[in-house]
Amino acid sequence: MAQRGRKPGTQKTGGRKAGSINRHTTMVTTEMVMAGITPLEYMFKVLREPPVTQLENEDPLVFIARLMTQEKRREWASQTAAPYVHPRLTAVEYKKDEKQFAEEQKAEAEKLANMDIREVARRIAFIFAEAQHHSNQPPKAPTESRVH
Repeated sequence: MAQRGRKPGTQKTGGRKAGSINRHTTMVTTEMVMAGITPLEYMFKVLREPPVTQLENEDPLVFIARLMTQEKRREWASQTAAPYVHPRLTAVEYKKDEKQFAEEQKAEAEKLANMDIREVARRIAFIFAEAQHHSNQPPKAPTESRVH
C-alpha cells in the first residue's frame, strides 16, 4: 500500500505560508476601512448599544437570553478595548524605612495620648457635623451629655 503525504520528519514544502492573509480577511479589512470603522470603534459601538427591552408577547426566557447575550458582548468589548484605552498599571515597590515608619507611628501615638479630652470631643463633633452636612439631612438637636 502506498503512503499518502510526506514522510514523517521531512520538512513541509509548498502550500500557504503561516501568517499570510487570505481573501476573506482582506475583504473584511477593506470593508471596514471603506466604512470608516476600526475594530476599536466597533467595540465602542457595542458598549454604547441601548439596553435590550422586552418585546410584546415575547417569552420571558427569550428576553433573558437576549439580555444575557448583550451583556456578554459588552463584557467582551470592554475587556478587549481596555488595553487600547487605559494604560497598564505598573508595580511600584514601596520603599519606606521600617525604622522611620516605626518612629512616625510612635510620634502619632504620643500626640494622640497627650491630646486633651476636649480637643478629642471637638474633633469628633467636627467629623459628625461634616458627615451630616454631606448627607443633606437637617441638623439634630444636641443631647445633654457633658464631658467632665
